[in-house]
Amino acid sequence: MTAAIVCSDLSFSWPDGTPVLSGLTASFGPGRTGLIGVNGSGKSTLLRLIAGELHPGSGQVQADGDVGYLPQAITLGAHRTVSDLLGIIAARAALHAIEAGQVGEEVFAAIGDDWDVEERARAWLDRLGLDVTLDDRVEQLSGGETVLAALAALFLRRPGILLLDEPTNNLDLDGRERLYDAVASWTGVMVIVSHDRELLGLVDQIADLSAGSIRMYGGNLAAYEELLAAEQAAAERAVSVAEADVRRERRDVAEAQTKQARRDRQGRKLAESGSLPRIVAHARKRHAQESAGRSRELHAALLLAQPAPQLLLLDEPTNNLDMASVRQLSQALEGYRGAIIVASHDLPFLRSAGITRWLRLDRHAGLTAIEPP
Repeated sequence: MTAAIVCSDLSFSWPDGTPVLSGLTASFGPGRTGLIGVNGSGKSTLLRLIAGELHPGSGQVQADGDVGYLPQAITLGAHRTVSDLLGIIAARAALHAIEAGQVGEEVFAAIGDDWDVEERARAWLDRLGLDVTLDDRVEQLSGGETVLAALAALFLRRPGILLLDEPTNNLDLDGRERLYDAVASWTGVMVIVSHDRELLGLVDQIADLSAGSIRMYGGNLAAYEELLAAEQAAAERAVSVAEADVRRERRDVAEAQTKQARRDRQGRKLAESGSLPRIVAHARKRHAQESAGRSRELHAALLLAQPAPQLLLLDEPTNNLDMASVRQLSQALEGYRGAIIVASHDLPFLRSAGITRWLRLDRHAGLTAIEPP
């Protein structure tokens, strides 16, 4: 498989000296790659380095083809139109000039091969569910519509390499489904940073960025988690063996403390009778006190707990969590016995949280009960 993106000994630090990546070497080939890792591991920074928005302190990035990049935060200029956001304003103006009778060379140069650009733009807007015209102002779009319009611009451009950074964060369920369809049909190189389980279910491989290096896993998120579960099971077996050793050591300590207490009692009796030197008696007393202190610290750590609340209100709780944090949150909620009200578009998380009643808020229909999606 020929690599389309090659990162060689890549290092990057922020201006204040905070390191993000150090000596990273990785490659991405054809197909869809899901780039995952804990928050702060450098996923978004790596995409920006590949896109050319940032420059490495050392090392290099080679991209075999035109790169399209969708950032998490999309900055829009004032009074721009949808046509401007799609990058087709010059081509449209040239088409309209030709329709008006202009035949200058510069007009044909502005069009190039994009004679059907308006039709293709309209097709992508419709495919992504955007009920807007090419002349609408972008400030009229919602956050989710802005993301979809920016995606339409990238799909319309047809770059060889497409980089998407958390593309579903501001999308509702309908927007997500349309994005999933577009991603599934993409035939070029695509690297996606996301914690959206359904989106990561569409990828061909998982790239796990951890401790400054990338490890590749063939298959989608489910295949990655299956392999990870096998690795964790092996680790848990090792932990079980270690815990058994700890329990055995604790029994030994308890037996030793019992014996020490017996010796201390005997020592006190001997000291009172004058048969034991005073320095030896004091040394044994100090040893007993230290052993008791360690025991109290252990009991405090084991008994520490906090009462759980009776109601949890969660607003998009997984939006900024990495995969490991989402799993931990799901596991915590599985054992929670109070009431939960959660607003979220993350269906896999909602299913794992054990939601028993599903409501959908629609701008036209209002709040309605629905069957579990």
